[in-house]
Amino acid sequence: VADKAEAVRLAVAGALERMAEPKAYAPLLKQYKVEKVDGVRGRLLRAMASCGPTQKETLAQIDKVLAKEPNADVRAQAVLALAQLEDKAKVYQGLRNALRDASPKVRATVAFAIAQRRDTELAKDLEEAVLRESELDTKAWIEAAVVVVRGGDGAPFKNFLERELGEKVPAAGLGGLGGRGGAGRGGPGGG
Repeated sequence: VADKAEAVRLAVAGALERMAEPKAYAPLLKQYKVEKVDGVRGRLLRAMASCGPTQKETLAQIDKVLAKEPNADVRAQAVLALAQLEDKAKVYQGLRNALRDASPKVRATVAFAIAQRRDTELAKDLEEAVLRESELDTKAWIEAAVVVVRGGDGAPFKNFLERELGEKVPAAGLGGLGGRGGAGRGGPGGG
């Protein structure tokens, strides 16, 4: 998680988020406090939330990002981190506040997070957000989230992270590790 290479730190944060390993929380927090790259900071925050969904320090960092962070991408990542926490009241309040964020990307990410959670308690908040939303793509995301929380299909959000936040979908197998999948020289079938 503290590797010199930005791509490695980003990949490790993504992997730890998926693993949700509580023992990883302390090293994630340590790296988060010294991380300078915005994209990595956002993913570290998500990994911290996944590995420590009850940690008060994670909520404090998320609150700080949502209140003061100038980078909309990092705020969007903070929304995704917030949605993983267990304190329902804090999560709901944070998502409600983020529905009024200045950035359409952040507002769209809130719609995605609420749809993922299928929070029926936030349906009214989404409906109100649709009425005040002026950015058309964001409005479409919020409308889609209303449909999902009312029991509809979540398919419209299938590629949300890739489309809106530029996240690469993790590749299965070892092909993504820089090798040629065993088809290179000396490997099976190689020359």
